[in-house]
Amino acid sequence: MSDRRRRLWQILEVAEDGDNASRIFDIAISCVITIAVLAVILESVPALKTAHESMFKWLEWGCLGVFIPEYFLRLWACKSDDRYKGKYGRLRWFLSPMAVIDLISIIPSLCWFCGWDLRFLRAVRLMRLLRLAGYSKGLRILHRTFAECRSQLTICLSGMLVLLVIASSLLYFAEHEANPESFGSIPSSMWWGICTLTTVGYGDAVPVTTIGKLMSSVISIMGIGIFALPAGIIAGNIEKVWKVDANKDITCPHCGESFPSDKKE
Repeated sequence: MSDRRRRLWQILEVAEDGDNASRIFDIAISCVITIAVLAVILESVPALKTAHESMFKWLEWGCLGVFIPEYFLRLWACKSDDRYKGKYGRLRWFLSPMAVIDLISIIPSLCWFCGWDLRFLRAVRLMRLLRLAGYSKGLRILHRTFAECRSQLTICLSGMLVLLVIASSLLYFAEHEANPESFGSIPSSMWWGICTLTTVGYGDAVPVTTIGKLMSSVISIMGIGIFALPAGIIAGNIEKVWKVDANKDITCPHCGESFPSDKKE
């Protein structure tokens, strides 16, 4: 029983190199998730929903027929993973981020079929899209990249917020008398600050005084430099994580031997 449970868990989890059964499952569940997400998107078009309401309902039933058994199979097989062993192993899996996403994406559909009109919750089904991150190597690398540089990004974000507050405050004092509609308060000026620091401006709030225009020019130039920092940090860490992933050892699922990923034979 324990061997079958372990094998089922290996299939349900992201495929390792050489595990064809798990890879086939990954492809199949990714296709189902994609279909479910597309159905939610297309169902939001009134004309399509009216014309194909029964089709959308059958698609949702079909997806639930995959997601619900998969959820309970994971709940049963998770004990074979070292992370979920012990008395409260299943509870730890139940509270894990991906398990919570699975449950949250299933509940709105069950409420809908039970006749409870919780339309605002049905959009939560789009959270199924987050599950694709587990089956995409690129998305996994991106997730690890953000984890690697979170402290650097936090510093950049803090600098951006400080600059936003200073820029909005300066424009408020320079413009609030001449242009009270756009710069009537510092919070309202922050909309202009965000648009100016991140882009060239939205166009609905522009300074009209000479000093305001001068400050706006300086702030725009500063924004280009400040907001370019995260892009460089993320790009550098992506390259580092990619190299680590490319050079890690591969374990043969048949003999258990480890060898470098760049080994040809």
